[in-house]
Amino acid sequence: MIFKRKLTKEQYEVLMRPIRAKQAGGYQRVLERLQKATDPTTMECQISVDDARRIADYSIDYGEGGYQSRLRQIFPEGVRAEWRRQLNPSKSDQGNLL
Repeated sequence: MIFKRKLTKEQYEVLMRPIRAKQAGGYQRVLERLQKATDPTTMECQISVDDARRIADYSIDYGEGGYQSRLRQIFPEGVRAEWRRQLNPSKSDQGNLL
């Protein structure tokens, strides 16, 4: 399964900001994959199931930081919550996950 998301101009600009880390960690690698998976003409991003899960998890489970903030700006809570529902249908009614 691939999640497709058409980004706004602002979200696209946030996504395409340079990644300045000398050694890319988890957040940076996700952003690099998303940059490569986004069509610059249509601003449509294709997100793998694994990356959708990481984005939803990173943005709520791993605190604050530059790359976490970027992910939250690109993929608002409503999008992340929908992915969590689709990826974990048995848990969709547990409010603490949303």
